[in-house]
Amino acid sequence: ATVALRMALERPDLVRSLVLIEPPLFAAARAGGSPAFALFKVEHLAVAQSLAEGRKEDAAAMFHGLWGNGAAFADLPARQQHYMIDRIHFIAAQNPFLLDDSAGLLRYMGLESIGVPVLMVEGAASPAIVRAVQDELARRLPQVKRLVVPGAGHMVPITHPDEVATAVMAHLAAA
Repeated sequence: ATVALRMALERPDLVRSLVLIEPPLFAAARAGGSPAFALFKVEHLAVAQSLAEGRKEDAAAMFHGLWGNGAAFADLPARQQHYMIDRIHFIAAQNPFLLDDSAGLLRYMGLESIGVPVLMVEGAASPAIVRAVQDELARRLPQVKRLVVPGAGHMVPITHPDEVATAVMAHLAAA
């Protein structure tokens, strides 16, 4: 979703509409003054600290605890655990972009200039930081429709594919 936002800002001629499913542009929550950002940053940076100390498995377990489906990391199949452990470094590598907005997506009047319809999707049970990001983006984007899926968490397109697909198809058909 953050890549789509960047494309809409840098190459608006290539974008007809946007579907943003819980964009992890956490800097938006900070910019909007959300108290959820402070707690999120502490938790998120703990993952990065574990990585810096070489504790990749701990980092993956922490990340899964924050963003997973509620199952304990230790209860996941070994293959899935190893997959997450092997890729957990990508989480910290994104910090300059997602926490600090190094690409400048939140620049003055940037989001406000996006002139296409935007569908924003989130799970009602997603972490508080998601709602804070969504609120700030919705405040600044001029043509927003929001879908909050009851009973869904961060993995909303996987756990509630029918609701998400129906909304996306309707959005694209109207664009």
